[in-house]
Amino acid sequence: MKKDASPLSLRRPLAKLARSLFTGRMLDLLKKGASPEAVAAELPQFHPRDPQGAWAVFHAELSNAYERISAEAGKAARVRKAIERAPEIRVALNPYSKKWIKNRAGEKAVELSKEQHDLVRDIVRRGYARGARPEEMAAHLKRAIGLTSRQEEAVQNHWQQTYEETGDEGTADARADRYALRQLSYRTEMVARTENHFAVENGRRDEWLQARDDGEIPETARRKWVSAPSSDRLCEICEDMDGVDVGLDEPFVLPNGESVDTPLAHPN
Repeated sequence: MKKDASPLSLRRPLAKLARSLFTGRMLDLLKKGASPEAVAAELPQFHPRDPQGAWAVFHAELSNAYERISAEAGKAARVRKAIERAPEIRVALNPYSKKWIKNRAGEKAVELSKEQHDLVRDIVRRGYARGARPEEMAAHLKRAIGLTSRQEEAVQNHWQQTYEETGDEGTADARADRYALRQLSYRTEMVARTENHFAVENGRRDEWLQARDDGEIPETARRKWVSAPSSDRLCEICEDMDGVDVGLDEPFVLPNGESVDTPLAHPN
């Protein structure tokens, strides 16, 4: 797999989604003084059975990206086991991976949908509290869609600081727009890097589970968490997990008591 190809395939759906969620009707509702809940409700939300809209496209593209990454990781797991016949290996997506992809894509879409809905509601609530103009709140919403609450707050602070320095709303808007784009780029990269790791690790695990079911590896086979002890980027959580081993279908238990299915203790 080419370097960064997989994260890129995961960044694109999120960036595209962020550009498509703001609707013109939100501005109309703001002009009418609609409640924050009503404005937030106008933001499209993900529904697993909805075949239309931006979220459906996002869900499909996310699932496809997971499938490609998981299949490549599964193939790599087989290649390590049978290197002498590597050119002949064709690993189909197994039932374990199919189930994981379906669940993970849905969970991620629901998580992001709720996050954005809450973000819109909070922005509108704060805007009303300080008497902001509808057009100002709409511009703020367009910049904030796709960001986390912390990033949105940073963008708004950037706008305020620029306005205080220049006294010009146009300049503040332009600089805040550029800053928001950088924040969105960072956000999509972080999500993509994390989800890529999820897909790779689950693809490996699922292929081992399938190999166990097929009698290719022992029922007693185990997985070991391998960190990078010599790396200056190694965090305390992963340092403590280095060398921990579990059964193929058993979770790893982190130092804080949280269980994870694969070696991924935190974002990024």
